[in-house]
Amino acid sequence: MARQRSAPAKRPSGPQHLKERQSFKALLLENPNFFGTAPGLGTAKLELSADTAYEELTCIGYNPALGQLEATVSIKLPVGYGGDLCQAGSTEYVRFFADFGSGWQDLGVTGFVAHDIPNSNDCARAPTKPLTYVASLPYRPPGVFCIKPSLPNIRAILSWENLPTAGDPNFNPIWGNRLDRHVQIAARPFPFLGDLLEHVTPAGTATLALPSELQHLKDVEVKPESPPAPLQLADLAKLNAAAGAAEQVPTHRFGFESLQAALVPGAFGTDALATKTAEWKALDLDLPSTVAVLQKTSGDVSYEQLDCLGLDENREVLAASFTIKRSTGYSGSLCQHGSTEYVAFWADFDDTCKWTYVGTAQVQVHDIPGIPADGLHYAAFLPAVDIDAHRRTCQQPKIARIRAVLSWASPPSTVDPDAIPYWGNRLDVHVQLPPGEPTPPLDARIRNIGGIAVEDVETGLGGTGMTRTSGPPVHFAHSPALVDSLQRACPFGGLLIVEGSFWFGNKYRVSVRREGDPPGVVTYVSTPFDVERVTTGFSHQTVGPGGYFTYLDPALHFDRTLALWYSGGDERWFVQLEIRDLADNPVGMSPEYLIQLDNTAPFVDIEITSPGGDCADFTQGTTVEGLFVATDLHFGGWGLGTRPNTATIPSNAPVADPAFPPTSDTPPRVPPSPAPPPWTGGHGWKLHTVPTGTPPVGVTMRPCGYVVEVSASDRSIVNSHPDLHNTNTTDTGLCLRK
Repeated sequence: MARQRSAPAKRPSGPQHLKERQSFKALLLENPNFFGTAPGLGTAKLELSADTAYEELTCIGYNPALGQLEATVSIKLPVGYGGDLCQAGSTEYVRFFADFGSGWQDLGVTGFVAHDIPNSNDCARAPTKPLTYVASLPYRPPGVFCIKPSLPNIRAILSWENLPTAGDPNFNPIWGNRLDRHVQIAARPFPFLGDLLEHVTPAGTATLALPSELQHLKDVEVKPESPPAPLQLADLAKLNAAAGAAEQVPTHRFGFESLQAALVPGAFGTDALATKTAEWKALDLDLPSTVAVLQKTSGDVSYEQLDCLGLDENREVLAASFTIKRSTGYSGSLCQHGSTEYVAFWADFDDTCKWTYVGTAQVQVHDIPGIPADGLHYAAFLPAVDIDAHRRTCQQPKIARIRAVLSWASPPSTVDPDAIPYWGNRLDVHVQLPPGEPTPPLDARIRNIGGIAVEDVETGLGGTGMTRTSGPPVHFAHSPALVDSLQRACPFGGLLIVEGSFWFGNKYRVSVRREGDPPGVVTYVSTPFDVERVTTGFSHQTVGPGGYFTYLDPALHFDRTLALWYSGGDERWFVQLEIRDLADNPVGMSPEYLIQLDNTAPFVDIEITSPGGDCADFTQGTTVEGLFVATDLHFGGWGLGTRPNTATIPSNAPVADPAFPPTSDTPPRVPPSPAPPPWTGGHGWKLHTVPTGTPPVGVTMRPCGYVVEVSASDRSIVNSHPDLHNTNTTDTGLCLRK
C-alpha cells in the first residue's frame, strides 16, 4: 500500500502581520499593550517589537560643517504602508539622541511619509526594492577646541506610525529598530585665550590664570591670519614616523597627495619628475616601489567605506553616509588641515541604464586618536538636486537609480561612473521620487510657500488660498508633521518663506499683490536673507536694483530660499516669481499663487459666574463655576488651566460643562444689557476644589490664591513652522479659604 504524502503547509498569501499593520491604530486604541510593548496597560495579544520586515534603519551619519544628522531607512515591501502615493500613506518617525558621556539627550524627531509601491525591476532587471530614504535633522552643538575631539554616541530610533516617546532613549518600536553610531562634532579651529592657557601649562603644574583685570579676555577667540595649510610630504613623513607602530600608515597612503600630479597623464614633465624623485629621496622614501604599490591599489576600504545612500525627499537632497575606520591616515589632526573625502553622485532618473553625473560633495576628515570601535560616521549631502523634470503624478510611482562613489583625497571621475578610486568604493540604490507634475528647466515655479508645497494649497483661481481638505493629509514640505490632524483648511501668518529652484546665471524677484488690487500694483519682496553653504556658514543674499536678486550657485548652497515675506493682516494675496537673465531679458514668470493670510489671534475671555464673581473668596470644597469664550474665524483649539499647579500647591484643571470638544470654538460672548456683568453666551466651566466622582479624581486644593485661565490658538501656519499659530490667553482670579 502506497504511503500518503501529507499536504504541505499553506504559506501566508501576503507579508506577515499585514492585517495588524492595517488596523494598527485601532488595535492600540482598544489595547495599548496589544503588541506587548506597554506592560501594565492591557494583556498582550501579539508579542511584537523591533520588527524590521517592512522597514529598517540601516545607517546614521553626521556632517560637522553643515551641522546635519541623517538616518538612512530601507523600505522593503510593496504593501503595509497605508496606501499608494495618491492616498495618505504612513509616517516613518526617526527620533535622535546624543550621549557625550553623561547620559542621553533628546535631539528631536524627523521622518518621512512612506506608501505602498508595487515591486518592479529596473532596466538592468534588478529588483527595485528596497527603496532607500533619508531623514535628516539639523544639529549643531557647541564646538570644542580642536585639540580635544568631541565624539558623541548618536542613537536613532525608527518607529512606523508610532511616534517615539520624547526623552526615552530606550523606546521600543513595534515596527522599526534602534541604531547607535559615533560621530564627530565640528571642532573650533581657533582657540579661546582660556584654551591656550590650559594647554600651554606644563604637566603637573597649576593651570596658568589671567590676572583679575584681564579675566574678560578668557573667552576671546585667538584667530591666526589664515587657516592651516595642507601638510606637505615632509610633514606627513615626520608625523608618520612619530606615530606608534599600530598607528603608522603605508607610504603610498600618506604620500598619495604628493604623487597625484605624477599620475595624471600628460601633466608631468621630465623636470618635474626629477624634482619629485629628489624630494622623495631626501626624505629616504622609495618613490618607485611606492608608485608600484599604488598602481595595484583599487577600491581599498580599510580606511573609509561608503555604507548607505538615499534621497531626502523632504529637502530634495542626496545623502551618503560613510565610516572612518582608523585613527590615522587622514593627513593631520583636527587642528590641522586634514584631508578630504569626496562623494560623487550619479543618477539614472528615467531608468535608461545610463548614468548622468549630478555633482560631488566634500567632507573634511582628520586623524583622531582613540576613535570608537564602530568608527566615526559622516554624511555627505548634495543639495539642489533638480528632479522636477523627472516627476510623475501619484498614479505612476517614479523609481530612480542612484550611484555614489567615495574617494579619499582625490575627486572621483565625473565622466566615468564605473571608475574605481584608489581608496573608497561605490554604492547603487533605488529611490522613489516625490510625485508631482514634471516641469522643464528654467520654468518659473514656486515650490513651497509658508512651509507647504504649493500643490497642497488651493492657490488657483477660485481657490481658498488655504491648505486643501481633500486627498492625502497635508504635511509640511520639510517635515513629516501634519499641518492639521483633522485636515481642516489652514491659512498663513507671520513670516512666509518662499522656496523654489535655483538656476545659476539668472536673477529673480518675488512680488506680492493684494487680491482686488490692479495687476500692476505689486510689492517686491526685498528682505535680505541668509542661504546655508554646503561647506560651512551662510551666504548673505541682498536685493538688487528693481527688486531683483541674483541667483546663487546651487552647487554651493544647501537650501532653496527665494524670499522672506513678512506678512500682515487677514486678507488674501497673490505671490509670483519672475526670472530674468543677467542681461535683463525675461526668462519666465510663474502663475500667481493665492494665499489667505490670518495674523489675528483668537478672541478669548473668561468669567466666574458663581456668587461673588471674579476675584471673590470661596470656601474649600466649593465648585466654582463660570463661562469662557474662545472664537476665531479659523479656530484651532482651546484649553483651560489653573495656576499655580506645583508639587507643593497642586490644583485641578477646570472642566468644560458638559464635555465640550477642544477643537470647536464656543458661542460668542453676549454683553450684558444693561451693565453690569455677568455676560451670557460662551460655554460653561467648573472648577472642583476637592476630588470628585467614583473613583475620586483630582486633589484637595490648598487655601491659596488661584488663577483660572483660558487659552486658544487658530489654525494659521505662523512663520512657516509646524506647531506655531496665533494664540491668545486671558484669566480671572479667586481666593480659596478654609
